[in-house]
Amino acid sequence: MAKTVTVSADLTEGQASLLLDVLSSPVRESLARSDLGEGQYPMHWNAAAQLSSPGTYFQTAAFCLVVAVTLIAGGLHQRRTGRSIINPDRPVRVGDVLLPETPPRKSKRVAGRIYLFLGWFLVLGGVINLVNGIRAARS
Repeated sequence: MAKTVTVSADLTEGQASLLLDVLSSPVRESLARSDLGEGQYPMHWNAAAQLSSPGTYFQTAAFCLVVAVTLIAGGLHQRRTGRSIINPDRPVRVGDVLLPETPPRKSKRVAGRIYLFLGWFLVLGGVINLVNGIRAARS
């Protein structure tokens, strides 16, 4: 028995046709054959149209994970030291002048936490793309 979803909002004819265009062809065929009441649609989540090739999902996952590792490494460094990742943590000699190291700053630690959050968010995106790539490869 198919599960149904009742659409309670009043849809114009254009909105209803857009909704049907978004649905994949197996879902449209089952809608044409079904005897559901007006405003009720069967739920066929496993019949959703494939949006991309498996290679596209895997490339996106790889890119997300590379950027995520970079952001997490930079974020951990900034949160731990309070200094930017490109600033040295010891005095540097430029010509005849010895430049002192930059002092730790709270804003750099906060930026490090933000980089960590963005990095872990991209890890989540990479995992989702990996799962979608595996599902697309199986179908």
